[in-house]
Parts: sequence; C-alpha cells; structure tokens
Amino acid sequence: LVPKGYNIFHVPRQKYRGGGVGIIFKETLKLQQQTTSSFTSFECIESLLLAGNDCIRICVIYRPPSGGKTGQPTAVFLDEFEDYIDSHATTSGQLLICGDFNFHVEDPANEDAKRFKDVLYSLNLQQHVKIGRAHV
Repeated sequence: LVPKGYNIFHVPRQKYRGGGVGIIFKETLKLQQQTTSSFTSFECIESLLLAGNDCIRICVIYRPPSGGKTGQPTAVFLDEFEDYIDSHATTSGQLLICGDFNFHVEDPANEDAKRFKDVLYSLNLQQHVKIGRAHV
C-alpha cells in the first residue's frame, strides 16, 4: 500500500466498510504509534515523531460531515474534540493536528465554523494552513 522506503500506521473504520485514518511516513523517521481513545464524532490516530531530545505528537483527525450516515451533530464533535485536546495538556511533545474537519472556515456566515474556530482559539491552537476556497 505504500511506496518503497515508507511505512504506514492505520486505524481502520470500525462500523462501516473502508476508510479510517492513517499516517504514511519515511522509514528513516522515528515514529511511534500511540494508543488513543475512540470517539463517536471523529476518527483519529496519533504518533510521536522522535528527533533527538525533542518530539512532536502528530494527531490525524477525520470528522465526517454532520449530514452523512456516520456524522454526529457539531455540538457533539466540539465537546469531544475539546476533551481530546485537553487530555494532551500534560503529554510530552509539541502538538501537531492534521486532518479533515469538514468545516467551511472561509465562510464568515457559517455558524458551525465560527464555533469550531472559537474552540481552536480557546485551546491556544493556531491554524497554519492558509484558507482559500477549501474547507478545513
């Protein structure tokens, strides 16, 4: 499934066929897959990237759209996401979160996106990807 010289950590989707979340990385990197809790509103996988005495905690998150067959209401996601991030307050390493949150943060009229951004700011998280017409 991965090119030569690469490896993958994968957490398959539990209830439905296909899907899940994963991290593809060069074999020369020192990554350790971490155990995570399961959530009703999003899928996630974590890994620690070790570099000398430093480490980066990489979290990949996928939140299905609220209207889909696997999607939960936005309020459920925001509660679970906030709890998830709070649980990392005392863990080692810098935190890097990547993924697809299915919010149109470029739309100032989108109330769900506003609430999501409020949660990000309240947790001292910073968006590093420039927002254009795509959604986060």
